[in-house]
Amino acid sequence: MSTKYASEERLEESQIDNQFTEISNVNFINSLFDSLPYIAAVLNEQRQVIFSNKVLLEQLGVNSISDVLGLRTGEMLNCINSAKEEGGCGTSEDCKYCGAINAIIKSQTQNVKVNSECTIRSNNNGEMFTYEFGLAVNPFDLQNERFYILTLFDISDSKRRLFLEKIFFHDIINKAGSLNGFLQLVKAINDPSKLDEYIEILDDISQQLIKEIFSQQQLMEAENGTLVVNKELIESKSFLQSLIVQISEHKVAKQIKVVLSESAELISFFSDSSLLGRIVLNMLKNAVEASSDGDIVTVNCTKIENKIQIAVNNPVLMSEEVKSRIFNRSFSTKGTGRGLGTYSMKVLAENYLKGKIYFESIEKVGTTFFLELAIDQ
Repeated sequence: MSTKYASEERLEESQIDNQFTEISNVNFINSLFDSLPYIAAVLNEQRQVIFSNKVLLEQLGVNSISDVLGLRTGEMLNCINSAKEEGGCGTSEDCKYCGAINAIIKSQTQNVKVNSECTIRSNNNGEMFTYEFGLAVNPFDLQNERFYILTLFDISDSKRRLFLEKIFFHDIINKAGSLNGFLQLVKAINDPSKLDEYIEILDDISQQLIKEIFSQQQLMEAENGTLVVNKELIESKSFLQSLIVQISEHKVAKQIKVVLSESAELISFFSDSSLLGRIVLNMLKNAVEASSDGDIVTVNCTKIENKIQIAVNNPVLMSEEVKSRIFNRSFSTKGTGRGLGTYSMKVLAENYLKGKIYFESIEKVGTTFFLELAIDQ
């Protein structure tokens, strides 16, 4: 086996059993761990679980500790990166940016307690789920062996509220500020001929404000599991062309050309036009924001067996860190509190439209986001 980051070395099952017995024989260990209200586990030097409390088993939905003995953190939680390399959790290129593995490595190398946070994207029965944990790794010695107490506590709700609030207020304040600015211009206008032009701009800003409020409400409903999907017949080329017009009128796309590929196919399919529009518009917005003046963003749609594939390409290559974290709720290339665009695309596309969204970033080709949906649903 080979690794692209942390060691892939593991202990054999018999060695794990011996360590479990060793830890279990420590006075009060069971009652102490089970009194904790959050996930607690003991790891060995190979980052494998050799002991845990009942909270961990309950949250994973397993009946016996034997189901988790020998696993690593990402493997327990079905992290999408834990299966990318034969060595498992911690050994893929994307693991370099994981808060959990980096905290464990730091605790191992410096022999200190480490507090951190991590975001783990998990695939549970075909649905994407994002864990956000606060965590602590604390080393201790027992019979000349070094072990580590790992605790994980869920901070998803607080993180979600924080980011939703930041994004909501950031965007709403911007739109409201624009609205107020144009209202002041209207109040001060001396040329009646310009009144119609300003009223049209005010109407556009107010519509954007309403759309922004609705989109935030939509994402909250999606995360709460209360979002209703309303499907209708959609014609691919006219649908995509209308979104291209929308993004082309957006300020972020002023010097960037957005075009529908000449090879785009005319495909009729069923989906929720509102949710789909939001996903593709986010794909377009991300593409133009990543591009430079004079670049061309290309939109395409093709039929692949019984699926429609929508692709949005821009000529810019992603860094390895951005590629590994792009769908995390709290990650953004645009600064703190701006990380829900690609995350919401993933949630809406995969959990509600039952599709698939992914990307490729290749030198001389650029970055392409793909959305695949079943034509007949």
